[in-house]
Amino acid sequence: MKKSAEFLEYARLIVKKGVNLQEHETLAISADIEAAHLVEAVCLIAYQNGAKNIIINWTNAHADKLHYIHQSIDNLIDTPKWKKHSFDYIAQNAHAYLNIICEHPKLFETIDKGIMQKSRACNMQSFKSLREAVSSDKIRWCIAAFPNAEWAQKVFPDDKNAEKKLWDCIQKAVRLDNEDCLAAWDKHVENIKKRSKVLNELKIKTVHIKNSLGTDIKMNMLDGYSFGGGMGTSPSGIDFIVNLPTEEIGTTPDYKSVEGIVFSSMPLAIRGSVINDFWFRFEKGEVVDFGAKEGYEVLKGILETDEGARRLGEVSFVGHNDGIGRLGIVFYNILFDENASCHLALGRGSGGGNLSEEERLKKGINQSIEHVDFMIGTADLSVVAECEDEKKVAIFKNGNWVI
Repeated sequence: MKKSAEFLEYARLIVKKGVNLQEHETLAISADIEAAHLVEAVCLIAYQNGAKNIIINWTNAHADKLHYIHQSIDNLIDTPKWKKHSFDYIAQNAHAYLNIICEHPKLFETIDKGIMQKSRACNMQSFKSLREAVSSDKIRWCIAAFPNAEWAQKVFPDDKNAEKKLWDCIQKAVRLDNEDCLAAWDKHVENIKKRSKVLNELKIKTVHIKNSLGTDIKMNMLDGYSFGGGMGTSPSGIDFIVNLPTEEIGTTPDYKSVEGIVFSSMPLAIRGSVINDFWFRFEKGEVVDFGAKEGYEVLKGILETDEGARRLGEVSFVGHNDGIGRLGIVFYNILFDENASCHLALGRGSGGGNLSEEERLKKGINQSIEHVDFMIGTADLSVVAECEDEKKVAIFKNGNWVI
């Protein structure tokens, strides 16, 4: 489709603002082979900016499908030691980690979901050291996306220019259509920080979310909660942007406190399948009932991954008319769709610093190998906060910010 030169500005954004790579540092990249041109562009920009070394972990979704079809279940759940060693090496030696995703919305539809989930759970164990380094921001990290034909045809079906249209939309979503993209991101990040500060100063105890789909859910904030955007700061004080794009402002709720029912407002494309028109009912923080018109077995597999997969690890707010939402399309990709809509996430919560898993759970931070965002935002969504002084403050009205 394209040559690496066409992605140089995107690569510059990823290197300079995404992972914020410094001189003499090592960058690790995981990417589908379909994203080779973007990887080449990232390597060029990284080396031009003084990178010491770049480690590339190539993946191939179509080859993965063949593994699921032809390998035995014993082979699929037997993670090779070399794979664990490679991720351990990255966790110990890389300063920054970039994950470039290519969406394949329905590639794994016909694959047994139970086998896929078992295989993934085992493979996630080999990834544990890197996952912990990333989730604690010890390694600066960023997720970006590359447009491919399958993904484009899902977003723009039967359109001969689908791939070009998708690339145009990605460029708008990550602000590459600005004359000075890096300056535009500086301004955007500053606005997110200002609104996060307002939320943190409210000293919120509980948030109540409702809309006409039937969503009616409450949850408590953690003691010392902290709202923030899709950004992080390394232990050495270097800022980075974890998601390109990012529009959300979110935090980790007290997983034990969630009560009510929530309905999806957008399809969820995940692991080569699509889940649509789904809902969860929470009692004492746990999903006690759920349903889906499409993708029920995929959803069931996610919830059965571990105990934490049935609880919430994130609540995030995005104005219905903000940024990506104005494009008016469903990307069928979590990275983009979560930044076009208010959303919740099943599974792992963030925060806790150097606390052990048990200490994080005691504090109210959910733990799981899963972290699955799903969208709940609508044009009539309301969010009301009850603060420590018992004052109620509207955060969202008619789907948009009011603070």
